[in-house]
Amino acid sequence: CEYLAMRSGPALDALFTMLDEFGVGALPASSFNIFAGEVSFAGYRKLVQSLFRDSAEAFLVADTDFDKRLTLEELKVQASPLIITPENMEALFCLMTSCEQPELEYPDFITFDVYQVLIDSLAAFRVLVRAAFIDAEEALRDVDVSKPWSMISQIEFQEWCRVRFQLPDFMIAEIFATLDCRNEGNLTLAHLEYLLNRAVSHRLFGQSIDSALGSATTAFAKADEDADGLVTLEEMQQLAITLGVDLANTAALFTELDIDDLGFITEEQFAVMARPHHVFRLTNMLNEEQRFQMYELKLYSDPDCAPGSRLDCDLPLSSGYYVNLTEGNG
Repeated sequence: CEYLAMRSGPALDALFTMLDEFGVGALPASSFNIFAGEVSFAGYRKLVQSLFRDSAEAFLVADTDFDKRLTLEELKVQASPLIITPENMEALFCLMTSCEQPELEYPDFITFDVYQVLIDSLAAFRVLVRAAFIDAEEALRDVDVSKPWSMISQIEFQEWCRVRFQLPDFMIAEIFATLDCRNEGNLTLAHLEYLLNRAVSHRLFGQSIDSALGSATTAFAKADEDADGLVTLEEMQQLAITLGVDLANTAALFTELDIDDLGFITEEQFAVMARPHHVFRLTNMLNEEQRFQMYELKLYSDPDCAPGSRLDCDLPLSSGYYVNLTEGNG
């Protein structure tokens, strides 16, 4: 950046942090290529998130005729500030509108709802589903059209998202993989209840962060507006509102994390919440990799950890580690 005569400062630091998705202090080639050469859809999403406050702002800036539809020419309005070539933007537009799958008969524009799902992924998809269905049972009847009943295959889910929401296949696959965090190959009524529940749990909030922003590190940097290494309730609410989580819900999530009532949370506390594909496994003080001490354990009867399902349980201090369910060792 110095070679390009770009002045160092918080803006470049925030951009580096956003692209450093693994939090190792270095950028992989795939992330660095966002700066040079053609941009993939993942790169486009990151560039939009770095330039605009949220997906709604990015859409409205490009929607010059205010009809809540983005044509190719309107999307090209973003090309210049995002440093994307018109040809690259045409390829991205084709991907987002599934132009290479004419059998889907998708329109040659991007609606506001679809654009939000493209940028915000699971969080915006949840908003779409909640607007379309009253409860999970109704949604299940709509999506589950073949045997075995009450088990939603990836093919059923794909067809449902095509017909109902006109989402591109790559986006459908991403959402399915996010929901199917145990790699079971199907979804159930519980997953739909999870989406349609009015309150967002820590797990769903963490999954929304992971799918929309790529990592807890990126989300924390985006929320930490004053770059002091701490996130206040107000800062967390500003992030959460872009993910469709209301202020009261965010306050409840924040209170659960701010166990010492300090008025802020650290990146470590934030990261624990935003580990959607992991479970905590006790080791009974055995010497294992990634082991750490656990000073507080909260048990819930409800899988989404609703506050009212908290169980009183006195357990000795223990230790353990996180298991990544997507790696087949859960």
